[in-house]
Amino acid sequence: MAIVGLENILANQGATTSSSTKESKELSSSDFLNLLVKELQYQDPLEPMDNTEYASMLAQFSTLEAQTAMTEDIEQLNALAASINNLSTVSFIGKTVNATGNVINYTGAAIDLNYKLEDAAAKVTVKVIDPSTGKTLRSIEAKNVAAGASSVSWDGKDDNGKAVEQGRYVFAVTAYDSSGSKVSGSTYVEGVVTGVKYSNGATYLSIGNKEGLISDIITIKG
Repeated sequence: MAIVGLENILANQGATTSSSTKESKELSSSDFLNLLVKELQYQDPLEPMDNTEYASMLAQFSTLEAQTAMTEDIEQLNALAASINNLSTVSFIGKTVNATGNVINYTGAAIDLNYKLEDAAAKVTVKVIDPSTGKTLRSIEAKNVAAGASSVSWDGKDDNGKAVEQGRYVFAVTAYDSSGSKVSGSTYVEGVVTGVKYSNGATYLSIGNKEGLISDIITIKG
């Protein structure tokens, strides 16, 4: 006997399992059985349902149920992983960290702008930039800086000596050796973690008056 109706329903449900897990499970557990009963009830006595087709249909049904259960398990695991990640992130509060980054939150107090040079430099320039306009507000120079970690202090004023508004800024570093060749340098933030912020799927740590992505942490101190 032809059982195209049931096979089509199973195929369609298999295609939509991932997008509508709950609905698929309800259809596969109740509607499937009702349809199967109808097929058996109205089958042609002279051409009863073939055992092979019946077994195949049950196998498809079992596979669909397994896929549905697996999808639900994965969703639960993802939710659990997110919860564990959030809890572990909170444990950073109170610890001193060093992280790649260049975001600072000016609150009225002087800020150390940290950077690292691959080689010694004759001249280093650290710029404080307004991220909303890309405009350089302050350029701070240092001379004869050794390779490794270093920093300059920013007093919150622009190049004209005027205090900038409190808020979020970024900084960048450029360096050159005595022959005028560029020296590779990078910025980083360092301090005690005072808070955690979640934004657009990313986790940020408030590191004193600076910010850093949790994925950019280099070192952690107790």
